[in-house]
Amino acid sequence: MIFFKINGKNKINSHNYSKLSFNLKQYIINHLYFIKIAIIIICIYSFFYYNYDNPKLYEIIKYEDKKKNHINKKVSKIINLELDNKINEHKYEKDIDFSEFRTKIKSIAIYFPNIYLDKFRKLKSINVIDNDIIKYYNIKKEYINEQRQSNNDKQKSIENSYEYNFINNQIKLAKSHGIYGFGIYIYWFSGKIFFDKYIYKFLEIKTINFHFLFILKQENISFKFNKNLIEKEYNKIYPETIIKILKIFLVDKRYIKIGLKPVLCIDNNIKRIENLKIIIKLWKKKAEQIGIGNLFIIGFINNKNVSYYNLSTIYNGGYLNLPYYLLNNNDLLVNFKDNSIFFSGLIYKELNYESYDYFPLFRGSTLENKFKINKMTIFNDYNPEYFYIMNKIILNWSNIFHNETDNLIFINSWNNYKEGTYLEPNPQFGFGSINAMSKALFNLSYTNYIYNLTNLFNKNLIAVQVHIYYIDLINEIINITNNIPVRFDLYITTNTFRKKLYIREYVNKYSKADNFEIKIFKNIGRDVLPLLNQMKYIVYKYKYLCHIHSKKSQHDPKYGFTWRKYLYKNLLGNKELISTILSDFENNDKLGFIFPETFYESKVHALRLNKNLENNINFFINLLFPGYSLGKNLDFPAGNMFWSKVKAVYQIFELVINKNCCKEGKPLTVLYALERIWLFIVKMNGYYYKTICGNY
Repeated sequence: MIFFKINGKNKINSHNYSKLSFNLKQYIINHLYFIKIAIIIICIYSFFYYNYDNPKLYEIIKYEDKKKNHINKKVSKIINLELDNKINEHKYEKDIDFSEFRTKIKSIAIYFPNIYLDKFRKLKSINVIDNDIIKYYNIKKEYINEQRQSNNDKQKSIENSYEYNFINNQIKLAKSHGIYGFGIYIYWFSGKIFFDKYIYKFLEIKTINFHFLFILKQENISFKFNKNLIEKEYNKIYPETIIKILKIFLVDKRYIKIGLKPVLCIDNNIKRIENLKIIIKLWKKKAEQIGIGNLFIIGFINNKNVSYYNLSTIYNGGYLNLPYYLLNNNDLLVNFKDNSIFFSGLIYKELNYESYDYFPLFRGSTLENKFKINKMTIFNDYNPEYFYIMNKIILNWSNIFHNETDNLIFINSWNNYKEGTYLEPNPQFGFGSINAMSKALFNLSYTNYIYNLTNLFNKNLIAVQVHIYYIDLINEIINITNNIPVRFDLYITTNTFRKKLYIREYVNKYSKADNFEIKIFKNIGRDVLPLLNQMKYIVYKYKYLCHIHSKKSQHDPKYGFTWRKYLYKNLLGNKELISTILSDFENNDKLGFIFPETFYESKVHALRLNKNLENNINFFINLLFPGYSLGKNLDFPAGNMFWSKVKAVYQIFELVINKNCCKEGKPLTVLYALERIWLFIVKMNGYYYKTICGNY
C-alpha cells in the first residue's frame, strides 16, 4: 500500500488508491503465466518434501476428523499392547567382605525377635532358598535328626550350639559389612519383657564383641494382623522394674552410649501412652539410683505433624524413618495399582535440613524385599540400588548434623520377615541389599562398570537435540552436554531469531560438539514438535539420540526447577553416568531406550488417563501399528527427556502433525499422547527399555 504525506500526516489518496488497484489487477493479468509456474513449483516441492524417500509418512491434516473415524472404525480384533519389556538387571549377589574399609558412622541395624524367622521357615516359599543362604543360617538336617535320637542333655547341648552358631553367623556378617551394632527390639508389658532366644545367647556370651542398644516396644507380638503370638499384659508393677532388669545389659561395655549415657529407644505412638513424661522421668531417676547413670532416650517418631519442641520435653532425641520425613505431601499418598507410596524418584526430594540444637534427630533408611508376605508399601519396584541411593542421602545428611560421638543411623531392619524389611540374604537378591548398604556406608561406587565406548570415540554416532525456549538456561544446558565423553553433534531449536543469534554465539564459544545446527520454529508444540520436525530427515544418520529441553514449569517454578535438575542429572549429570548409559547400549543390542525413573511429584498426575488422552494414545499406536491399542499398564519418560537408539523409535519421526492441534490454550492431549507412545514403539521394534535413577 502507498502512503502520501499531507500536512505532516500520513493519508491515503482515494483517487490514487483506485488507480493503484487497477494497476495491480493489470500487473497480475500480465504476469499470470509466471504465477502459474511458481504455483506448480511450490506443489512439486511440497510433494517431494513430504514423500521423497519416505513412503510411510503419515500426514495428520484434519486431526479431529481422523481421530473420530479411527474411534468409530470397526476392527475385527484389537491387540492390547502391554509394556512388559522393561529390563531388570538386579540379579542375585554373592557375599562381599568389606572388613578392610573403615567409617566413623555408627549404623544400627534393627533386630526383631526371631519368632518371625521361625514362622517364616514354615512357609512354602522358604524351599526356594539356595545353598548359600542355607549355609549362612546354619540350617542343617543333621541337627534335626540328631535331636530326635538324643537324650535330653545332648539335645540341650545341640540346641545351645545351634543358637550360638546362628547368632554368631549373623554378627560376623554384620561386622564384615560395617554394621556397628544391633538395635534390639524388646517387648515389655508392665515390667515383663520378651527376649529373643538367639539374641539372649549373644547378650549372655560377653566374648562376642559387638555393639547393641535396646528398643522398647509395648504392643502384641503378631505374625499376622489377626493372630497374636504374645499378648501384652498390664499390672501394677512400677515402671522402674524394667530398668532393674536391664541394668546388667545397660552397663555392658558393648552397650551403645552417647556422651557416656546409655541409649534407650522407645517405639510407641506418643498419643497412646499416658503419662509418658512421668514414666521416662522415673526410669532416669532409677538408673541414677542403681548406678547406671543418666539415660539418653530416643523416641521413634511416627507422626510427622508432631512438634519437635514438645518432644524435646520427653526425649533426648528423635528417630525418623525415611517415609515420614520425605512424604510430606498428601498427594504422594495416592494408592496406585501397585499399592506403593514410595517411588525411586523420591530420593531426589530435598531433605528437611533444619537442625535443632535442643533436640537432635537421627535418620533411618528402609528396604523392602519382594520375598515377603504382605504387599509392597514403600517401594514401587524395590532393588538394592535404590536402597544404596537412599542410604547415600541419609549418610550425607548425618555427616552434616552429627559428630563422631553421636553419628548414629538406623536401618530398618536386620531381620523383619513379617514386613519383608531385612538385610539378611534372600532368594531374589542374595546378599544384594546388605552389599548395597556397605557400598553406601564406605562411599563406594555401586557398580564397578567396564565401559565399552571404542566405536563412539572413532565415529560420530550421537545426536543431541535440545529445545531452548528459556534462553537463560543455555549455560546449564551446554555444561551438561559437554559431559558427554565421546563425539556428538548438537541440534538446537528455539522460537525467535534473536534467541538463535545468542545461542549460536554461546555454542560457538563453549560447546564441545563436533557440529551444531540451530533452527527456528514457532512456539507451538512445546519441545515435542521441534524435536520431530528438526530431526525428521537427519536422525537416521545417527545410532543414538538424546533429547532434553529447557524445562521450567512456570505454574510452579520450584517444582519445575527440581524436576529439571533431576532429569538433567540422571541423563547428563557426569561423564561416568553417560559412559554407563552408552556402554549399556553398546553391550546390549536389544536395549533401545533409557530414561530416569518418574519424578516423585509428577507420578501423581502422570499415570492418570482421561478418556480423551487414552483415545489419542490409541490413535497414534494404531496409526503406526494397525490393530494395536494401549494395554493395562503405562510407562513413559515423564518430562520427555531420554536417551534412545534411533532404530528403536524411528517411526515417530515419520509422523507429520498439524500444528493447529498443538497450540497453547487448547487441550494438549495430542502432545501428551506423543510423549506417552515412545515405549510402545520401542516394544514393537523388538527392543527393551530401562529406567535409571543413579544421580543424586
